Amino acid sequence: VAALNAVDALVRLRVLTNGHRPEFSHVVVRNSVLAELPLATRAAGHARAARLLADDGAADERVSAHLLEAVAVRIPWGVDVLRWTARAAVFEGREELAVRYLRRALEERLSPAKRLAVMLQLAHAEYRCDPAAPLPRVREAVEKVGDRQKVAYLTTAMSWPCAAGRTPSWRSAWRARSRPGSTSAGRTPPGRCCA
Repeated sequence: VAALNAVDALVRLRVLTNGHRPEFSHVVVRNSVLAELPLATRAAGHARAARLLADDGAADERVSAHLLEAVAVRIPWGVDVLRWTARAAVFEGREELAVRYLRRALEERLSPAKRLAVMLQLAHAEYRCDPAAPLPRVREAVEKVGDRQKVAYLTTAMSWPCAAGRTPSWRSAWRARSRPGSTSAGRTPPGRCCA
């Protein structure tokens, strides 16, 4: 009741709009209020808003907008939402936004398998923005994988930039992983397109 009275008072003062979803009536007022909030408080508020929107069945993009702003707040349930929203953004040609979503997802504590999946999805989105950008991310992913079959799958899956002829050879990532003493030494790299 107290919160509703406060909202009513702010509407009468024309600080908030009069509607089902009150918003600040002026950008200047919004920016002033937000500037006074500590970053941790704002992040926690965005985390709460994301959870409420998700529970209410809101569109993933609305939820993800709040997840992006909920920095330094652990939201493990949000990783899948961020990944789905990033996927949609790539299909819509908004790769830069997809990269932001996926970088935010990597800030969470993830299992090794999920981290690898997010890294590969991020590499794909980065490639769409700049064909040379994902090479360090793919190298990092290859270094973290201990299973030869997964490394083979990874290098094959990421060989599409080589086929396009737009980036440096992915073979160097394979070679670094296949050096003597490595668990995958002596294997022939898949996807010979990077010759």
